[in-house]
Amino acid sequence: MDKDSDPDRHFDIISIGSATIDQFVYTDIQLIQIKSSSLAKELIAYPLGSKILVERFHFFTGGSASNTSVGFSRLGLKAGCISNIGLDYYGEIILKELKKEKVAFLGSTDKSHPTGFSVILDSFAKDRTILAYKGANDFLTSKPLSPSELTAKALYVGSLAGNAFNEGVKLIKSIKANSREHTTVFFNPSAYIADKGLPFLSKYLPLVDCLILNKEEARLLVENPHLSKPEDIITALYLRTKKPIAMTDGANGAFYYNGKSFHHKKARKIKVLESTGAGDAFSVGFCFGILSGKTPATCLAYGIKNSESVIRHIGAKNNLLKKSTILR
Repeated sequence: MDKDSDPDRHFDIISIGSATIDQFVYTDIQLIQIKSSSLAKELIAYPLGSKILVERFHFFTGGSASNTSVGFSRLGLKAGCISNIGLDYYGEIILKELKKEKVAFLGSTDKSHPTGFSVILDSFAKDRTILAYKGANDFLTSKPLSPSELTAKALYVGSLAGNAFNEGVKLIKSIKANSREHTTVFFNPSAYIADKGLPFLSKYLPLVDCLILNKEEARLLVENPHLSKPEDIITALYLRTKKPIAMTDGANGAFYYNGKSFHHKKARKIKVLESTGAGDAFSVGFCFGILSGKTPATCLAYGIKNSESVIRHIGAKNNLLKKSTILR
């Protein structure tokens, strides 16, 4: 059978990245401000040697590939997820949820490394700090996945670090080469890759069709501390990459620039319960718009709408929108 015609191996979009367990922990912790001429930070403080009472906690699945693939599936796309999870209890939870959400798991299970795990520490002031254990995510491998058998209209590449990034690049090349039609690649470089700088990223830009990132990540890539306005940052990054860019800026909304037209979609003033997963939710809505042939302005609107839905609730997946809702 022709690979492009095999319905079990052809997808609308495949997400490549992490899959984790996220535990949200709420405590009555304090914030301490430290300010100097070279430093201005807020730190979470715990009394040394004491027992901290947890007011409540929540337990959900997360990770860039897991979150986005579920988001794409809810919007009616045939979605796949490529990540590396541990052959353990937490990995089984992730697999069961992906199956429930009609997402095909195309990744691998790892006997040697446990499933990635994050602890999100939320304070009374609604600020948060994330303790992230990458676990099996750092050991993503393309070898057992038979990527030469996979085809996709699009790929979404999320957070990958270390050798997992190199393996992700191999997957992109293989799936693109195997697909008869052009495979659109959306890439969210994450702070880890952005911190390596544009010279590092430039080697992989020929594989990418669109960059999706937040303002902080964009500033790391531009490497110009004097730029602060979103319009200046996204323009400078485009001039250095020559790739269309979608950039989020928290409460300031989202921006898009492709060298020809500039767009800005404002965010509404809403009550934010938890911001984890906001970036993934935006990416899902934005990519869905692009794949649906919508205008950049509409794509930004879809991304913002999906993100606003998620941050009103706890958990990165819990309120990802259905197609009927995002089109409304």
